[in-house]
Amino acid sequence: MNQEKIGKFLKELRKQKGLTQEQIAKKFHVSNRTISRWENGNNMPDLDILIELSDYYEVDLREILNGERKSGNMNKEMKETVLRAADYKADIKAVAENRFRELGAKQLELYPSGICWTMNGEFFKVSVLTDFWVLEWTDNHSNASNCCFEDIDPMPYDISEQEIIWQVDKLLL
Repeated sequence: MNQEKIGKFLKELRKQKGLTQEQIAKKFHVSNRTISRWENGNNMPDLDILIELSDYYEVDLREILNGERKSGNMNKEMKETVLRAADYKADIKAVAENRFRELGAKQLELYPSGICWTMNGEFFKVSVLTDFWVLEWTDNHSNASNCCFEDIDPMPYDISEQEIIWQVDKLLL
């Protein structure tokens, strides 16, 4: 057990709730100095107080004893970052699909491929992957239905809306 790490984690949990050491001290019937010693890693709370702290902060006792959240639990900042990335990926797909629509492509829903676009006997799809996104193409309905598209060059996420439109135009026109 790393008391210093546990102390930093207790301090982080307290600050996430927007509380002072004095407020926590009153809540758990200890002195301000005791809270300070816990958070600096000089002392540890008794087991009964550790259990109360885990209930109060809504964390598993093992997380307190490890001095960090379990990997399955994302902190608020990480969750916000993931949501922003998901929104950005959705924006890329929306821009590309709007351009398909503007150029006269027709939307199809094929099982199991999902949403595809067709124009002049060809089928197109936007795939958003972990590290990049791709425009996919096939000229065969059977292949489109069975997710057998050919990838066009993978593209990074830091691409402008104009570049997305240019990539779609290059593929369809």
